[in-house]
Amino acid sequence: MNIFYPILKKVVGIYLRFCYKRIYSNKFNELPDNTPIMLACNHNNAFSDALFVGSYLSDLDMNFITRGDVFNPKMMWFFNLTNQIPIFRFRDGYENLKKNNNSLEFCYKALGKNQRIIIFSEGDCITEKRLRHLQKGTARMAFGAYETSGVDNLVIYPVGINYIEPHNFRSSVLMSQGEPMYLADYIPTYNENPNKAIKMFTDELEARLKKEVLHINEKENEDLVQTALEIIDNEYPSTFFSLAKDGVLFKKMKSWIERFNLEEKILLPHGFKTLQSLKRF
Repeated sequence: MNIFYPILKKVVGIYLRFCYKRIYSNKFNELPDNTPIMLACNHNNAFSDALFVGSYLSDLDMNFITRGDVFNPKMMWFFNLTNQIPIFRFRDGYENLKKNNNSLEFCYKALGKNQRIIIFSEGDCITEKRLRHLQKGTARMAFGAYETSGVDNLVIYPVGINYIEPHNFRSSVLMSQGEPMYLADYIPTYNENPNKAIKMFTDELEARLKKEVLHINEKENEDLVQTALEIIDNEYPSTFFSLAKDGVLFKKMKSWIERFNLEEKILLPHGFKTLQSLKRF
């Protein structure tokens, strides 16, 4: 039994509430018990993403998929205590890629024991307000658990982690947990055509995760939209000691961005300096 994990989770949860003025999520600790679960997240603020999801979305211990190249042998005791699982990428070299077999086997067995895994489905970390195309690793891990451990009741939750000002102290973080996907829905297709099932799964996960992310279509518009989001954030009522169950602010920002993406040619010439100027459009 890992007694270090729940202690660290409590400490990190309190620490984050000092560092951020607003930590909102539409759900807290509402995952079903006795069920294998994967949380498929976007990834735009490195280690912080795992801290937020691990601290607030699950009352049980979680396993974290982590870049293999950060695993320093001298720190393995820490990685083991914090349930981190190394996954290497092509850029890390063929010799390291072979090490993934042990990590994947661990994941399959963990899901077979109804444990929970956090995976960042974009495959890399870039700080931007958009969802990048998902890699197939999430689907392959899910179907791998089915193939090797007989896990056919796996539930996959898309989770968006949205930082309003990602590099600023006392800024806001909005998490949004979407509707779940069920691996069982894809198993008949997988049994007939694995590649087709993996693509179907990945496409559906991307569509669902995109709903939980503040996604700007064009990167060149990000500065303008950033200004608008800061105005909306600053005008929203504050919360005592940062943490609150709230999906309204995310929906406000998401709705505004979706309209902007549709009407950017109309909105771009004006710019935004006040909440009133936002409301006019």
